[in-house]
Amino acid sequence: MTNYQNIFNLYADSSNNTVRKTDLEKMLLYVGHTISPSELAEIPSEEITFEEFKAIVNKTTKKDLSFEVLKEAFESYDPEQTGYISFKDIKAIYCQKRENLDDEEEDELMNAFVPDKNGKVNYMALLKDYFEEREEH
Repeated sequence: MTNYQNIFNLYADSSNNTVRKTDLEKMLLYVGHTISPSELAEIPSEEITFEEFKAIVNKTTKKDLSFEVLKEAFESYDPEQTGYISFKDIKAIYCQKRENLDDEEEDELMNAFVPDKNGKVNYMALLKDYFEEREEH
């Protein structure tokens, strides 16, 4: 199974094997692509088949894993653009391909994404630290 198929299956409605148009932006980010709002608006159907998804991937722009791409991915879970997402959301993202984390995996995730007292993770600080560290090496 291809990476595209795996991503499609994560979002597919099992009753009709389609994905919602509203999920396309997130799906494309998973495969390293972006879609502009105007490109998204040009897609007539609200339900997308796998073949249509592949065609959309081929038409969209491949992006390097940049600060902006990662920021956009986090922002899709931060509709109010606060710079924070809940640890619960990070855990859900991590678990999308499987059911649950064992205790050790959850501890590792909490060490990587340290939540504040409100259970929120400052993804902007994480991104800045990550890209500063990459520049040093």
